[in-house]
Amino acid sequence: MLTGAAFFACAWEWNFTAPAFVNSLLLSVLIVLVFTDYHHQILPNVLTLPGIAVGILLSPFQPVSYYSDALSTMAASWLWPENPQLILPWVGSLLGAIIGGGPLLFLAIGYEKLRKRQGLGMGDVKMMAMVGAFLGCRIAFLTILAGSFLGSIVGVFLILFRHKNLQTKLAFGVFLGIGAAVCLFYGLSVWDWYFRFPR
Repeated sequence: MLTGAAFFACAWEWNFTAPAFVNSLLLSVLIVLVFTDYHHQILPNVLTLPGIAVGILLSPFQPVSYYSDALSTMAASWLWPENPQLILPWVGSLLGAIIGGGPLLFLAIGYEKLRKRQGLGMGDVKMMAMVGAFLGCRIAFLTILAGSFLGSIVGVFLILFRHKNLQTKLAFGVFLGIGAAVCLFYGLSVWDWYFRFPR
């Protein structure tokens, strides 16, 4: 039922054009990852690694707005000055994968070096690389923020009302998946609103 609702939302948003099918695929994978991480504390490589490749391959079928951030536009212009728009989806998708997974990778390595134990699984890194490949740098960044915010709220609730502590393990992939699904539909609007906000 959840997958069917996700497909309907994509069809409603993109009216049975190519992005509706691409993002239906992304959401179906995210749903599997969320429930697998919730029940088994694992994000399988068999989904995340091919997901990165598929996200890059299908990037030309996404709305170009996902990849029209300043970094991707600059990189595309540098790589092909004559026609940067032609390679922008590929460049934006690749940079999205790097920016989606990179910060979590450094965080995981740094935490393990400092605390001598694993605090963040590599599955989360690969999952965010997949999200970035499908949706670009800005949505990947917002997904990490949204996932961290949701995880913090749930963590505080568990500490206050369920007598858990700071050592309680949470399936971070669950929050990242929910964050990615929300940001898929509303992320660019939030991004644009924030940067138009008077300062």
